[in-house]
Amino acid sequence: MALKDVYTAEMHATLQVKDLEEAKKFYQDVLELTLVDDIPDFGWASVQSKLEGAKIGLSLPQDGNVVVSNVVNLHVSDLEKAKSALDGKGVTTGDMIDFPNMISMFSIKDPTGNTITFIGAPRKTE
Repeated sequence: MALKDVYTAEMHATLQVKDLEEAKKFYQDVLELTLVDDIPDFGWASVQSKLEGAKIGLSLPQDGNVVVSNVVNLHVSDLEKAKSALDGKGVTTGDMIDFPNMISMFSIKDPTGNTITFIGAPRKTE
């Protein structure tokens, strides 16, 4: 049996966070993701978008040392609306970056400093 034959339709990325409650609030209230797992005694929670099975895990590091070098990419159907919604919530959004004929994107930081990149259809073509 090949490895590719045992994969399921579920995947998740895990981000280390400094404050689990603050992270849950940000991902639920600001990014409007759904809390699907909440195990505070274990220092763990996870959220997901409307794409079932694709989760972002929020984890307190066991040694207390948060490593902030993570990037999560969220694909959206309307990049301008996503940016406008985040701006309206007071979130500092980065500049739009365009890769003509490929994608357009912008990034934000979560309360811990992890990068969340929003990716959409290309705004520019050549």
